[in-house]
Amino acid sequence: MRGLHAYRLNKGEPPFQTITIGWWSIELRTAEVWDELNLKRVTNQQIEAMQRTIRRHFGVMADEIAASLSNPGYERYTK
Repeated sequence: MRGLHAYRLNKGEPPFQTITIGWWSIELRTAEVWDELNLKRVTNQQIEAMQRTIRRHFGVMADEIAASLSNPGYERYTK
């Protein structure tokens, strides 16, 4: 699992004026993306296309995808 933090610079003196716009986790093998702030899976056409490419490259099977979906990124840290 890989975590990503997205932020943008706000007006003011860096590095103290940054605003967090999101936290995401990505399952590196299945390419599932989880929104850590809203506690939900992220998906859209662009993400799905990238997931298909990654899964094909790594030979990811349906059971691996199902296992990833049943254990969301945001729940992995609380178990």
